[in-house]
Amino acid sequence: MISKDIVNIAVNAGYTVADSGMIIKVHLDHIAKENLEKILSYENSKKLLSDIKKKSPKLVEDVFNEFKFIEIKYVLQKILSEKISLVNIEVILELILYYSLKTRDIEEIAINIISRFKYSTK
Repeated sequence: MISKDIVNIAVNAGYTVADSGMIIKVHLDHIAKENLEKILSYENSKKLLSDIKKKSPKLVEDVFNEFKFIEIKYVLQKILSEKISLVNIEVILELILYYSLKTRDIEEIAINIISRFKYSTK
């Protein structure tokens, strides 16, 4: 345990003082964010799409009419590998459908979606 005097000196000098639990949490958060595509399991993907289906049943139905679940999971993992959030999952699903009009190549679809997100944020 660091004394309060030392903590005050460090804080006044501009340092951040954190306990060991916080350091471990930050480290684990960083590792998780860097490896999200590996963490997105089959079951997690199913749950994510099931949750979206409750809000947008027709969208999910249309996507599954065009592609197998494993193909959708692949696209999501590719997106995560590029450090793009899935917070806009409905937009991602719409883009899968949009690009499917041009190609059936799931790799090309993933690349197009990644490009779209990367260039739209700059």
